[in-house]
Amino acid sequence: MFILVRIVKCILSAYLLGGCGEGQDHYQSKYLLGDGGELTHAPLAEKVFEVSIRICLEGSIRNSEKIGELVISSVSNWLRPLREVYPAIAEDVVIDCSAPDAYLEVNRRISRARAFPAQSKIVVYPEVSLEVLTHEFGHLFGLADTYKSVSGHCPGQPESIMCEPSNKLLSDDDVEGLRFVVSKLHPNAERYPNCPKESFEKYARRIKVEFRLPESEPGTKIRFERGRKSRYRFPWCRSLWWSELEFTCNRGSWQEKGIWGRSSRCRDKNLSQPYLFNGAL
Repeated sequence: MFILVRIVKCILSAYLLGGCGEGQDHYQSKYLLGDGGELTHAPLAEKVFEVSIRICLEGSIRNSEKIGELVISSVSNWLRPLREVYPAIAEDVVIDCSAPDAYLEVNRRISRARAFPAQSKIVVYPEVSLEVLTHEFGHLFGLADTYKSVSGHCPGQPESIMCEPSNKLLSDDDVEGLRFVVSKLHPNAERYPNCPKESFEKYARRIKVEFRLPESEPGTKIRFERGRKSRYRFPWCRSLWWSELEFTCNRGSWQEKGIWGRSSRCRDKNLSQPYLFNGAL
């Protein structure tokens, strides 16, 4: 009986307000789609090329400053990966109730956050976390819940904040979905140029590793598993290792992030990776 009541409440909520919210107990498409497969109800994705995105706070808010900071951080989480692809993304997020792009209501009587994209509105409880708020704003950017049960588990799916709101950062799956929505809503928007084919070389004690990156679209990320290249020369063994290595095509050029080091371990590791070439001088 309880499950039946929940299903009826969710159906009525979706029909009247355009959303079901956190705790939904059925699998949806990755995107908020209409009957014809078109994107619908993505109010913030439609506004990403404005100078700023304006959010209005409503309800009885005692800690308005803290809530405002969470709102700015949540929306900024979604704007950040778009700036790697488009030069004209909104510069900032402001709390402003004059002609707002979306509304956030704080309600002490509820215990679950809910998003209503058709109304450009989110309703949350006072103690809402950054992770949950980022998840709910994802709905206003056109993304649907991807979990298959009220437990929030996503078997067989990529890690995603749209599946599990406890994730602290957007995953590749979240970013891919966001960029897809924006590309469909703004097909003629100016984009940064592709990153060129480029090689990155590292040297250590006559050891060389080279990462030959292909020409790639803006926003592309190429990651390398932790690895090590070693070279033995009597009586010593030397090696060059790397960890958490990632190259991002950002604004038309490759950006490198990772950790490098030297050691005396005489054992190669993970040298058979795409785009990785190695040798000795």
